[in-house]
Amino acid sequence: MLMLERFSFCFVILFSLLSCNSNVKNKAESTTSNGVVDFSFESKIKYAKGFKINKISDNLKQLVVFNPWTKSDTLQIFYLTNNSNKININIDSSKIINIPIKSMAALSNSYFGILDKLNLTSSVSCISSANSVYNKNIKKQISENKTAEVGFSNSLNLEKLIMESPEITMVSGFRTKNAKEQSLEDMGMRVIYNIDWMEKSPLARAEWCKFIASLYGKERKADSLFNNIEADYLEIKSKISNKPTKPTVMSGSSYNGTWYVSAGQSYFGEILKDANADYYWHNETSAGAKALSFESILDIHKNSNVWLFSGTATNKAQFLSMNKDYHIFDAVKNNRVYCFTKRMDNTGANDWFETSIIQPNIVLKDIVKILYPSELPDYELYYYKKLE
Repeated sequence: MLMLERFSFCFVILFSLLSCNSNVKNKAESTTSNGVVDFSFESKIKYAKGFKINKISDNLKQLVVFNPWTKSDTLQIFYLTNNSNKININIDSSKIINIPIKSMAALSNSYFGILDKLNLTSSVSCISSANSVYNKNIKKQISENKTAEVGFSNSLNLEKLIMESPEITMVSGFRTKNAKEQSLEDMGMRVIYNIDWMEKSPLARAEWCKFIASLYGKERKADSLFNNIEADYLEIKSKISNKPTKPTVMSGSSYNGTWYVSAGQSYFGEILKDANADYYWHNETSAGAKALSFESILDIHKNSNVWLFSGTATNKAQFLSMNKDYHIFDAVKNNRVYCFTKRMDNTGANDWFETSIIQPNIVLKDIVKILYPSELPDYELYYYKKLE
């Protein structure tokens, strides 16, 4: 009996998958037959190192995701077309994506900000966790059962994702694929790995808007969006680049007895450099986060002027309750602790994790306002708030 139940279940899932793929194909073909995709525009990638878009013909583009861990290999290659019937070269059909796509399983909240800027949040058919969503449009879609919660990584609900039948599933790429992602690929579903988080430059991360836009035929719009972000970011950077006196900055927080700070070549380290902060770790070469002992942190940062805290605190009392040693630092004594929780709702969902990647100019303005308030007299902090 158990064997029969398992067989029946597998049959249902397989049947659903085949039906979904058929529906997706028909939907894509009916859309692209109208000729709405502009293939004449070619994206120029200025900062991002993790992908490129190559125009092959009037109706075919190559979307390449590079492998940042090998430096000499590609992670994935897909082919984007607005008319698969006119492709004149031999390409594996599983690598062909008819654009514009109509649905995406967006399994990282960091894609929501880009999709929102491009007016594409209605295409989000699946997300990882409903409780972590801040975007009001996607929240509404969840409440109306238009967007499904399917989990992520090894907790991904394969059966539910298959039943939702997104045209593509976008996930954060890592050095190795997990078993669930491999299963989706083995079943013929298109899984696209987004490795924006590996970019060190804030503008490079923001430029991944062109990557996502290419799947919708929105490259021209993404290019205009990015150009405005870049111009604003560089203007602010230039404005404070020659300050003779720089405030000293501490970043990060303590977790389970270990203190973590942003490394000098990390994304946040680069923003601090562009904000003209005096940051102890600027000259070291590692990226990501540095794990340190309390003794090391105290020695280096006890007298730092400002602490940019990376936790979930929304006020000073809550912040101090998180670690008995926080009160020792001068930034705490002088009420110069800030945290990116200004746009966090009552469920704990935080806009920082959704939109900061596509708004590095706003992040930079926040930090400049904290360090050099007179330079932006009329600007109000957007992500950060002082913990009082």
